[in-house]
Amino acid sequence: MTENTPDKGGASDDPFDGPTAEWFAELAADDPENDPFARSSDEPPTSSEAAEAPGPSEPTPSDSARPRSDEARADQSEPTGATASGTPPASHTPSGPVGPQTPEALDTPGAPQTPGAPQTSGAPEASEASPGASEGPLDPAAPHGAEASKAPDGSEVPGVPEAPQVPGAMGGPQEAEEQRSGEAVPESVAPAHTALDEVLGASGKPGGEEQAPARPEGSAPDAPETLETLETPETSEAEREPSGRHATGGHPVVDVPSVEESQAEDVPEAPGQTPAGVQAGLDALVAAATPKATDANEATEPGETGGPVEPLTLITPVDPPLDLPVEEVRPAVVEAPVDSVAVAERTPEQRQPYVELGMNEDEYRRVRDILGRRPTAAELAIYSVMWSEHCSYKSSKVHLRQFAEKAPQTDVLLVGMGENAGVVDVGRGWAVTFKVESHNHPSYVEPYQGAATGVGGIVRDILSMGARPVAVMDSLRFGPADAPDTQRVLPGVVAGISGYGNSLGLPNIGGETVFDQCYLQNPLVNALCVGVMKHEDIKRATAPGPGNRVILFGATTGPDGIGGASVLASATFDEESQAKRPSVQVGDPFMEKLLIECCMEIYREDLVVGIQDLGAAGVSCATTELAAAGTGGMRVVLDAVPLRDATLRPEEILMSESQERMMAVVSPDKVDRFLEICAKWEIPATVIGEVTDTGRLVMTWRGEVIVDIPPGTAADEGPVYERPYEPPADLGSIQSDTPGRLARPANADDLRNTVLWLAGSPNLAGKTWVTSQYDRYVLGNTVLAMPEDAGVIRLDDEGGLGIALSLDGNGRYARLDPYAGAQLALSESYRNVASTGARPLAVTNCLNFGSPEDPGVMWQFARATEGLADACQALGVPVTGGNVSFYNQTESTPINPTPVIGVLGVHDDVRRRVNMAFPAEGHMLVLLGETREEFGGSEWAHVVYGHLGGLPPLVDLPAERALAAVLVAGARDGLLSAAHDLSDGGLSQSLVESCLRGGLGCRVTLPGDPFVTLFSESVARAVVAVRPGGEAKLGQLCEAAGVPVTRLGVVGGDSLSVEGLFSIPLHELREAHERLLPSYVT
Repeated sequence: MTENTPDKGGASDDPFDGPTAEWFAELAADDPENDPFARSSDEPPTSSEAAEAPGPSEPTPSDSARPRSDEARADQSEPTGATASGTPPASHTPSGPVGPQTPEALDTPGAPQTPGAPQTSGAPEASEASPGASEGPLDPAAPHGAEASKAPDGSEVPGVPEAPQVPGAMGGPQEAEEQRSGEAVPESVAPAHTALDEVLGASGKPGGEEQAPARPEGSAPDAPETLETLETPETSEAEREPSGRHATGGHPVVDVPSVEESQAEDVPEAPGQTPAGVQAGLDALVAAATPKATDANEATEPGETGGPVEPLTLITPVDPPLDLPVEEVRPAVVEAPVDSVAVAERTPEQRQPYVELGMNEDEYRRVRDILGRRPTAAELAIYSVMWSEHCSYKSSKVHLRQFAEKAPQTDVLLVGMGENAGVVDVGRGWAVTFKVESHNHPSYVEPYQGAATGVGGIVRDILSMGARPVAVMDSLRFGPADAPDTQRVLPGVVAGISGYGNSLGLPNIGGETVFDQCYLQNPLVNALCVGVMKHEDIKRATAPGPGNRVILFGATTGPDGIGGASVLASATFDEESQAKRPSVQVGDPFMEKLLIECCMEIYREDLVVGIQDLGAAGVSCATTELAAAGTGGMRVVLDAVPLRDATLRPEEILMSESQERMMAVVSPDKVDRFLEICAKWEIPATVIGEVTDTGRLVMTWRGEVIVDIPPGTAADEGPVYERPYEPPADLGSIQSDTPGRLARPANADDLRNTVLWLAGSPNLAGKTWVTSQYDRYVLGNTVLAMPEDAGVIRLDDEGGLGIALSLDGNGRYARLDPYAGAQLALSESYRNVASTGARPLAVTNCLNFGSPEDPGVMWQFARATEGLADACQALGVPVTGGNVSFYNQTESTPINPTPVIGVLGVHDDVRRRVNMAFPAEGHMLVLLGETREEFGGSEWAHVVYGHLGGLPPLVDLPAERALAAVLVAGARDGLLSAAHDLSDGGLSQSLVESCLRGGLGCRVTLPGDPFVTLFSESVARAVVAVRPGGEAKLGQLCEAAGVPVTRLGVVGGDSLSVEGLFSIPLHELREAHERLLPSYVT
């Protein structure tokens, strides 16, 4: 999905190289024998079916499991932590050699299921091979992971289902057998070494690579076909037989345990299942649009179900023209008739379930006006997801325009708002792309997969820009740490982030974990990814050039995430949410790792003219956005989309948010090479269409046109609402309830106890339990990582060029004043980056708010965006893009407005970076900046009294800019040995963290009121340790910049000592700081 804004090489030197079903009931009543849903997916075939079905043949050595590093993957399949039910989901990978999906494979009919064999969707049946299909066990047209077998008549039949896998086992039948028996698979049948082993660490079979079996004489070559031979496949008995939502066709889906009902009574279906409410809406799309024949034997007209269809020709300038022959569609069993454009034109008054799909009446009428008729079921599916709040930003767009209008468009900005992610110039020919997005609602429904796929989605956004992802970060918010719901959600979220990110080999270098009552049942999971590339390697989400091919590559398409954009991410959680929550996407990090390496090789050979990841709204989003940003037209054969579940209807295919998928636009002369690289990395790839210059997005299904729309109307011209807004009714009373009335520590002992109390409070306590589950130093380029102020990554080994990133927010400040709260979040992130010695360069944002239909929430959003735009202008940093997450509330209670801001900075030489740890005895400690009496929204008021009131700290953007200049210059000149910003918890917390980080104490003298000096949260401040001999020069820098300087004391000893007041041994500090979180979650 594109940004939250209305605007839209050669050899590599890269060092890092998404109501009702009455019709079906009527259908069953009219003709029970042909009811396609009469038998459950788990019911075995009838005796007559079993007698007719061919038995499975024995797998051959050539059908071994995917050649992966089995031992490493087995370890990674059980990440630290658990899902909501306490069991981590088993990783899953396709079994058998997986190559590019060619058009011949699409013409191969399906096979009926065999008793006792695992059900698969799309498996070929014993029938006459389609034209162009080759013979033999290595036939590239065979479905992935399938072998040839003998039909009852003795003919060869491709597609016998593979042996069932043991739950949790990696790979295919050989690995499963090894795990069952505990014996190693004989070397003679071990998988051959492939490119996958190079990524995941396998060394291949000792003694040389295994030779592939000889291809039978006369069989077709391995070279992949292109769209010229693409035909709509016949619908076989097996394809239409209900096989359950988890039926697989070469890429197994693993059921992930759902949340235990004892912990959450309203937990929805497990991932991979479409809930009743959403499914009913999808069913109604077909049921409402399909006139029912009065006579079961009544002949249909051409273009309707069962009738002959004329061949379709793509409009293309290539010579000769590209034809798509379409065979007759003769379903073996009764299936839902196709709601084609022709049918829609003949039935203009047919009711459609637009409300169930999240649209209002005005939006539905607008769709009809655009098309001049009622939309087909597939078209309605496209508009419903593309015009959802999540995809269209229809409530936020009028306010987000300020980022383009106010924030500076500096020379460093190479790609601005409107693309998948912004790109900035960091010098020496390097470009960096970074972005933060939310996955809040899915992470509450199913914490592990919700968080994991959040990481996967943002990584693909970065990948689609042409960059290699190099690091991730996360900003997490939960309810109270001791709440049962938090104890359900937190472990799953952390395990999901670590399980996915660690498997990708990406370091997690920073972030935050916050607890507050307002996030109970509304957790926030915001994930950031950063990638690097050379300037010339930047890619765009566009589809130019009529005749260029459209290729879908990556994982196959299943039912997971259907309706996620239009329902889950665009509505609140309330008492009726059970029926509205669709399934959460299911991620496969190992497939994504292969996808990354595949894309990097494709980029190196310059094979794409445009590329887009498939996230929210899936195929609907990718096709409409690519077409709208390109020549203006596209023709897609929807039958060509590789399915994990052959029972999916076209509307479901369009709305599916299955993960690890990409869509590329490739010139015809480069298609073969593109598919060869995909085959090398075992990435399924299929030509599904081509670019046109018609200005129309046309899709066909079973030979009939089911979509014919102007793509820009779905992608760019959705509704824009100027929703009413006004301050929340309770804002005045909250602001007037100042913390000045709260009793303060009366003596030195009270001050000492307060320091310990804050150090061990949920928001300020050590997060080692969280960060220890993340791999922070994989790839070897991490210079600084959590719990430092910012993460630092090295880009250039020789020159030392690097980047720094920080991700920060404070919902308590924003609740008191959303304008100031957004600016304070930016200020903290800006200050954190500068504390490491990096120059702040650019901004990304994730804006988390309640329902936009609430005028109070809309006022908070309007003020926050205005404040952020004004602050970016004052600090001279452009907004590169970001994300808006609305509907973060349960019933009528919204979360605190929570803008989360990411800032990117540049290190000219990472060897001069500065960290927070006090490094050595005797270094002088200096406080930079001015301290005022500011406790509104402070951690002291929150921890000691549970109080939220008054006004947040005063924003001082010129002071922030001046402080940053001093910190950057001090690091560059080697004056600073440590630096740590002051934010939550004030000076007290800053000293605690620096002492514990370095293992050295300090002795300080406090000026003025000790309570104010220790616990005030005034901004534009930092504590620095100065190298011996650097005090005078630092003073000169501060004087020139106008930054106040206060000498505090020196580093040394084994305690935090405040002269004349108290002393706390480091071991006591450490115990208080680190004991809290594990006690709640372990």
